[in-house]
Amino acid sequence: MLLTTGILGFLVSHIMQNFFYNQTVAELVDKGESLINLINEGQPYHAILRSLGEPIDTSVIIIDPMSGAILGKTTHAVPIDNKLGRIIEQPDFLEAIRAGEVVIREEYSEAFGEVVLTVAVPNVYNGRVKEACVLYAPLAGLSPLMQKLLSSIHLSALGVAVIALLGAYWLSKTLLAPIQEMTKTAHRLSSGDFSKRINLHGEDEVGQLAKAFNRMIDGLQDAIRKLSLEKNRIQHVISNMAEGVIVVSTDNHIVLANSRALQLYNVNENDISDLPIADWPESVDLAVAIEIAISEGETCTVKSEIDSTNKSVIIHASPLRSEIDEQWGAVVVIQDITELENIERLRQQFVANVSHELRTPLYIIRGFAEAVIDDIVTEPAKQKEYLGNIIEETDRLNRLVTDLLDLAQIQSGNLRLKLKQLDVEEIVNRAIFQLQGQAQEKKVSLTSKIQGELPQVVADADRVIQILVNLVANGLEYTPQGGSVVVSAEVTKDQNYVKIKVSDTGVGIPKEHLELIWERFHKVQSARTPTKVGSGLGLSIVKSLVEAHNGEVEVESVEGKGSTFAFTLPTNRIDIQRRS
Repeated sequence: MLLTTGILGFLVSHIMQNFFYNQTVAELVDKGESLINLINEGQPYHAILRSLGEPIDTSVIIIDPMSGAILGKTTHAVPIDNKLGRIIEQPDFLEAIRAGEVVIREEYSEAFGEVVLTVAVPNVYNGRVKEACVLYAPLAGLSPLMQKLLSSIHLSALGVAVIALLGAYWLSKTLLAPIQEMTKTAHRLSSGDFSKRINLHGEDEVGQLAKAFNRMIDGLQDAIRKLSLEKNRIQHVISNMAEGVIVVSTDNHIVLANSRALQLYNVNENDISDLPIADWPESVDLAVAIEIAISEGETCTVKSEIDSTNKSVIIHASPLRSEIDEQWGAVVVIQDITELENIERLRQQFVANVSHELRTPLYIIRGFAEAVIDDIVTEPAKQKEYLGNIIEETDRLNRLVTDLLDLAQIQSGNLRLKLKQLDVEEIVNRAIFQLQGQAQEKKVSLTSKIQGELPQVVADADRVIQILVNLVANGLEYTPQGGSVVVSAEVTKDQNYVKIKVSDTGVGIPKEHLELIWERFHKVQSARTPTKVGSGLGLSIVKSLVEAHNGEVEVESVEGKGSTFAFTLPTNRIDIQRRS
């Protein structure tokens, strides 16, 4: 803006100078021609020059163009200095006059102390030049109006420049500064900083733009916040999935692996950044499934064994494509089926054990029944014995079915305990009373040993009696004639539980079986074991019922000397509720 103003001022000044210069030249030429007309009228030179009056801005000399001699001059004329004299005497100057041309020259004059304009007007009469009027005047003094105009132009240019500066300052404050602020805010946005807002409240276009910019920032911040929440939600879901998840790019490099996948393959999270799938531990089955998924565009399912973690897994590899069907890679879901296989194996073992436990008494019942029906046994006493054996095996089957139902109820989570405050000594005596006849029949001493006053326990009375009957019956079964079974109880050191013990002087349990006796269908067979052993479910049921009461079971045994089974019951209802 300032440059334009300066150039415009210079051009106007130059144009005005040319205008006044040309006007001055024209005036001098007109004046010279007027003098020539007077000369041609026959007036003498001195009279003509005197008639000019006393102007202060122009001097006149009449010269002979042939010789250059001065024929006359104004009395007020500034003396012709050497330089001006040289102008008149210059051959080209005189030659131009002789040719009848009006000659215009500019030269610096020491007499005037400035540039002098010289105009020579020849007097052409009858085809020849008789004389010439030479008029000269300082350019600066030619027109005071010109000086005023030039001063006005300069002042106007200066005023325009000042206005331009003020306008530029206003423009920078009202337009450029907000734009610069928007630019800075945009740079902060590009770096992820959404805290800055543009502080403009005007209603002009810039203010409206600033408000729209702030609304855009709010929208972007909200959109990014929602995207971040959604991303975190998806990452949280993937991280907490029970299945392992691996995402692979088209060049078979791992993009993502959740914690479950790392756990299954025993891989450190810091080792998987852009890891080729070929470098993933035990990756043969993985690589095959991924290759098929990417190349054929179909889900591939493979069963695999992970030796490092002893896991059996099912690998599901599916192609990963964008909305425009662009291939992104593959996503792999790894399902740990180790527990399922263990459950299936246990189910098969359970079915086999149950089948065996059912088949044995059924064969015995069938054998005794056929012997009686086919009159193989005809003696009444013998028939009674066979029928007694049938009843005994029927009772055994009934106990087995009852145990199976109890076990199924416990493991399905359908067991409902009827909790209430129980007196330990009373419960123990009730259980002993049920088995006192069996103890007397075997000639085994069955007693209780409750010392001191015990706190009441919170438990299901029927289930506690079931636990005690199982343990006492076991003790009686494995204790020889003349032995003893003692039930005792004591409070634990923390006063939170009562520990009930069933001790016998029976055959004992080999050390290698101590950790296994709580498992279903586990039976201890030895030379001193009774020929008729139980189903192997009793102790498993005992353990499950005790744990349902938030208690614990334990066993101590010395082979040939006896065993002590113990379990704990809580004295506070909160312990049961915490367990639930």
